[in-house]
Amino acid sequence: MGGFKMRRYFKTASDNLKMQSVITFVSLITSTLTFFMLSCFLSFALLSNYLLNFLESKAQITVYFQDSASQDHILDVKKQLLDQDFVSDVSYTSKEEALNIFLNLYESEPLLTENVDVGIFPASLDVRVKDISDLDKASEFLKNTDEIEEISYFKEALDQFKSWSNGIKYVGSVLVSALLLISFLVMLLVTGITIRDKSEEIRVTRLLGATNGYIQGPFFAQTFLVSLISSLFSVVLFMGLLPFVEPFIRHQFSTIPIPPVSFLTILYIFVIQFAINLFISFTGTLFAVKKYMNL
Repeated sequence: MGGFKMRRYFKTASDNLKMQSVITFVSLITSTLTFFMLSCFLSFALLSNYLLNFLESKAQITVYFQDSASQDHILDVKKQLLDQDFVSDVSYTSKEEALNIFLNLYESEPLLTENVDVGIFPASLDVRVKDISDLDKASEFLKNTDEIEEISYFKEALDQFKSWSNGIKYVGSVLVSALLLISFLVMLLVTGITIRDKSEEIRVTRLLGATNGYIQGPFFAQTFLVSLISSLFSVVLFMGLLPFVEPFIRHQFSTIPIPPVSFLTILYIFVIQFAINLFISFTGTLFAVKKYMNL
């Protein structure tokens, strides 16, 4: 009996969508674009969080020493750093090791390496801190250390990336929220029009003793179909965009190992946006049913 009711609900819903082809098309386009934007926004949020976590995991300061600094002095500074509770690791690179790194890096360009000697490379310490917020602590500690030529770290670049990422997230949140509101209003309007068009049929069905659930079922089935189809369309659009956007992102962040977009990632995005789509659409339908079902 339950299966028969469900088949009847979806059959009626399908007929309603076909009869109101223009309204159905508008609602599908609106929902598809809304949840395509949501898919893009979710992807950006996942990517920015991954990049931020990666950069924070690499949070370090590079300390370059003057030529007059002895190896014993540098190793003593290393020991002092390791004694600090905010430092997780310190690695030492001698002048000779720095030269070898340079020669290996540019071995295919002899013009750059032929006149290079060990004297132009400073010894250095790479200091890794436990948290990105500890970079300033490490920097302040090192400023009081003798024979340091330069302290280099990318906190400003990281802060700029955070600011840029948060700005895009804010704009994206506002835009997606506006589109979700429009999607809600469109579903409210579509269901309301359908109920008005079926007003006579609803009256007759009620006179024959039909329950509210029996009458309302097709409208919620119609909402489910629109949500499912628009969510599938939005994911297809998103997948069509990936081959153009993904190489650009990989080029821009070529030094960071960004994992490929997997089937599970696509499925994750689809499930989230379909759940939101269904919730928004069902809410709009529920408002419309309560408003117009007294016909």
